[in-house]
Amino acid sequence: MKLKRILIVLSSFVISIPSLAQYGQNLDFEDYDKRSKTFSGWTTSTNRQYIGLTNLGYTVSPDSHTKVKGRYALRIEADSNATSHTFGSAMYIISTSFEGKRIQLKGFIKTQDVDTSGYAGLWMRLDGASGMIAFDNMENRPIKGTNDWKEYTIDLPLSGNTRRILLGGLLDAPSGKVWIDNLTLLIDGVEVSKAKIKEPKVLREPSNEFSNGSGIEITQLTPQRLKDLILLGKVWGFLKYHHPAIAEARYNWDSELFKIMPSYLSVHDSIARDQLLIDWIAKLGPVSNCTDCNDDRKVEVKQKPDVSWIDRTSPSLQVTLNYILNNRNLSDNYYVSIGRSGPLFLESPYSQFRYPDDGYRILALFRYWNIIQYYFPYKYAIGEDWNAMLPQFLPKVIQAENAVQYRLAMLELIGNIHDTHANLWGRDTVMINYKGQYIAPIKTRFVQDKLVVSDISAAEPEIRIGDIITTIDQIPVDEYIKNNSKYFPASNLDAQRRNISRDILRTKNRTLDLTIQNDKGTSQIKIATIHMDDYDHSGGDYAWSSAENCCYLLNPDVGYINLGSIKASLLPDAFKSFTSTKGIIVDIRNYPNETVVNELTNYLTDNAKPFVRFSFPDAGRPGQFLMRPGIDVGKPNKDPYKGKVIVLVNELTQSNAEFTTMALQTSPNVTVIGSTTAGADGDIARITLPGNLLTMISGLGVYYPDGRETQRIGIIPDIVVKPTIQGIRENRDELLEKAQSIILR
Repeated sequence: MKLKRILIVLSSFVISIPSLAQYGQNLDFEDYDKRSKTFSGWTTSTNRQYIGLTNLGYTVSPDSHTKVKGRYALRIEADSNATSHTFGSAMYIISTSFEGKRIQLKGFIKTQDVDTSGYAGLWMRLDGASGMIAFDNMENRPIKGTNDWKEYTIDLPLSGNTRRILLGGLLDAPSGKVWIDNLTLLIDGVEVSKAKIKEPKVLREPSNEFSNGSGIEITQLTPQRLKDLILLGKVWGFLKYHHPAIAEARYNWDSELFKIMPSYLSVHDSIARDQLLIDWIAKLGPVSNCTDCNDDRKVEVKQKPDVSWIDRTSPSLQVTLNYILNNRNLSDNYYVSIGRSGPLFLESPYSQFRYPDDGYRILALFRYWNIIQYYFPYKYAIGEDWNAMLPQFLPKVIQAENAVQYRLAMLELIGNIHDTHANLWGRDTVMINYKGQYIAPIKTRFVQDKLVVSDISAAEPEIRIGDIITTIDQIPVDEYIKNNSKYFPASNLDAQRRNISRDILRTKNRTLDLTIQNDKGTSQIKIATIHMDDYDHSGGDYAWSSAENCCYLLNPDVGYINLGSIKASLLPDAFKSFTSTKGIIVDIRNYPNETVVNELTNYLTDNAKPFVRFSFPDAGRPGQFLMRPGIDVGKPNKDPYKGKVIVLVNELTQSNAEFTTMALQTSPNVTVIGSTTAGADGDIARITLPGNLLTMISGLGVYYPDGRETQRIGIIPDIVVKPTIQGIRENRDELLEKAQSIILR
């Protein structure tokens, strides 16, 4: 989460390079086409195709005069006429895996007048199948000011799961120039064009064997069959993440589940059932003794693995499973890798099935249950018995009669991990049609336990801001919440109600019948709906403002910063204008437009201070999470801001916003006011499920330096302030008013 904005921009870029012979050919920028104004193989963050165009406040172009050698160097220059700056970057992508342990990017850099609020540097990122594995952009060793040509190096561990290498140079400063030339990429000291290519992992199973369905049909789910399926799901998942043969992708593990299920379900006694499992495991091949599997490291463990279910199996099966546990895979796993931001899952979405058959629906449940069992950092904080989820949801998943019921069953299951990052994401037409493609042109919030109109985006004379909605199409709001809250995953009640308020006025109809209450009494109205594509999702909850209004003076004594539209480049001028103020209000009732953790705290603290610790999955022990050393924020500052700093938070404050609030709390002058935040901090990990379902989890644990929790709990305000219905009706921002009164009293 401390990574620069470049991470977000680069995550969607995919460029194919025809052959290995090209690697390294144009890392010296010699292959330049004047007609198309492009360097072969290169693109920029300011434009996906052309180098030489100005966008986002920077110009990226060739320079034939300032160079190390050859004809050209690459120049990135901040545009002095631009009204705002993000960052300028050039990028080269290699979509091939290599054998090796270390990867180095070397290159020459020259700078001129790079503003000290920013920096220049090289950058390199390694991606796996599901996202970033490693990243370095020289942020911790920045190049500032004016410097002559000098060679710099980035050195990263090369994971066996690396699928793509992204590299280049950047300028992240509002003014200045940087020249980059003569780059070299090395794998274990060998130039990349001569490095050994890693043979891709190929599943032995033909890809189309179960392309038309699993062939599994559960006609009767007896108590014994349910018990047998629970055991199969646990054994299947345990082997997936522990057995070396599966980690090496010698088998398509989804296919193996479908292969064994017919014979497994036909067995009618536990002795024969367990023997079938033992024989199944034996067919995977011998497992060598593991001399490093005895975990005697002196490490701080936040969460221990839960494999206690093994002890409740038969003695013969226990022996087999415990042998795998004690001689488990310790290297790369085909299905999961551990990146810098947590686990990265490689799974097939089986997108050909809108409504997967019995076998694929069971696979979805087994896949998700085992991911949470072994790779969810907050499994201990769920509050539910995760083992109880399999007997509870197997009947629901198997008996789901259509695509909607299947999705609702999975959505309810996802809700049981109580993580606001977890949901069914993306434009799934099944769920769009189920919820309805129309919505009332108003926005609502739960205020004082009532559904209140907070904004109106179309002319609706019969409804006003502050009106209370009590029924929707004759269904009481309380009844809707009772029946549907299980389909709105969230870490806590405030976040759940936030999500409900965004969907509760969706419908399949062109009108909605509402019962409303206000100072005139109760009335029934019919309101015209609009298509979801025409609905304005911004505003109405103080979440956003325009970039021009992200930093300003509320009055001569109070400064205001809105992180929903923050531009880091505007902070230096903003803090100059805040010099004589009595206090600053930092509004984080939103998601930060840019990551400004370091920039903000540099103005507010007098020295570097620890503000966060993380727990990461232990790659050698699935289910175990280890605490990592804390991260500091801030820097030595002889003249930090002396006034009060009031931070505004509420249920909209989530993830990066909560992370930023934690950093601001290192300042002795900070007071947090508002209400419970979303309670979902930490980078996300994506999970795909059969039927092309996409969900996510918080992929790493986030804690205060003293170990205090943030998941589900969120940021606890120093002063609790919540909006009132009367305040909504009077168009007052009561949190903002309270913040000003604290500063001025």
